[in-house]
Amino acid sequence: MIELHEFDVVDKSGNVHQYKANALPATVATTIMIKILKMLSGGAADDVEKLGMAILSNLDAVESVDIAKRLLGKEVLRDNRPVDFDNDYRGNINEMIKAVMEIIKFNFEDFSELGNFLGGNLD
Repeated sequence: MIELHEFDVVDKSGNVHQYKANALPATVATTIMIKILKMLSGGAADDVEKLGMAILSNLDAVESVDIAKRLLGKEVLRDNRPVDFDNDYRGNINEMIKAVMEIIKFNFEDFSELGNFLGGNLD
């Protein structure tokens, strides 16, 4: 059974967007987890709020965008439709980071090292 995670994120205009995310496929999750753990082991982020920025700043631009797009890919709906990365987050980077963090927490909090780091501090 595929788990579903529902959450809301407010954009810069104050509009609430409803997200529905299925758990990531194991291949995608493993690839992303390894990249995140490399960032954490390098001291890239010391709290959850900084992790989203670490994803964007500690990798090259192509790799950062790839991770964000994979996390917000076909397993995620925004307002009951697939995420349109370029248009949905145009001028709303903060919304994208918040959504990425929710999806990271949902997919990885049961993995001991990463889960201990996330520890429910996302809110």
